[in-house]
Amino acid sequence: MDEFTGMNIVKHLQGDYQKECYRIACRQLYLNYGPNVDYERLAEQILLCDETRDFLYAPPQPTKYKSGTRIELENIVEQITEDCKSRREIVLAIMCFIRDLYKKYNRKILFYGGTEEELIKKGEWLCECVSRLMVALCEIKGIPGRTVFHVFSGHFTSELYFEDRWGYVDPRFGLFYLDEKGYFASVDRLVRNPQILFNQDDYVKSFCVEYADYHYRLRRNLNFCLNPKECQCFCNYSLMDKEKYRYDWVPYDTAQEAIKEVHERYMELSTLIFL
Repeated sequence: MDEFTGMNIVKHLQGDYQKECYRIACRQLYLNYGPNVDYERLAEQILLCDETRDFLYAPPQPTKYKSGTRIELENIVEQITEDCKSRREIVLAIMCFIRDLYKKYNRKILFYGGTEEELIKKGEWLCECVSRLMVALCEIKGIPGRTVFHVFSGHFTSELYFEDRWGYVDPRFGLFYLDEKGYFASVDRLVRNPQILFNQDDYVKSFCVEYADYHYRLRRNLNFCLNPKECQCFCNYSLMDKEKYRYDWVPYDTAQEAIKEVHERYMELSTLIFL
């Protein structure tokens, strides 16, 4: 899969705008976070395409987490999921916990980056961070997961493997979509079958975070994040790999000043790609 991993992805993208947008997306994350985990894992992300689809959607290996490694996180997960009777209930309980972390500071960004424990303490709400937090907390319960980078849209979500399939979950906005049989639909399935997004009942819609409009997010997914023109990249993440990443803090003002270098062009390219 090295051919479709990290910066090798660029040569598989069609069009100059797409290639430039991928490079700028990676550059912006570096300017936001420095050489930290939320940038570092881009080197391991794999492009979803015809050549990689079967590999990416095969059943995953068992989770690597060893009990007793991150006691604070284990205690939090046990509190969140104590009444859950199925893996689906565990996934939804963890999603809702992460979705509501913003309430601690009402979406104020204290700093960029941090360990999973620090993300919880500061009330993280940025998508690139809560996507890995979703994967990490599910790993503690033995549920495999990975982060998903919708590159041209500039948004991160997650996929979890339960009920013998991969299912899309957006922990920032509290979004997921059920297929005609009532299973969580994957990113690939939603891109190929957008009608699924329209066939959701009030139960699914009720999970959308309070500060967002469900129908706006639906349009956003249809036109951008889950659009066939999007560049979908998947990255495994495990709490057991902590030593390979950095989790330093980057001051908010420092990051905001840095991304001025590329942010305007990133937004311009995104618009051009999805026209």
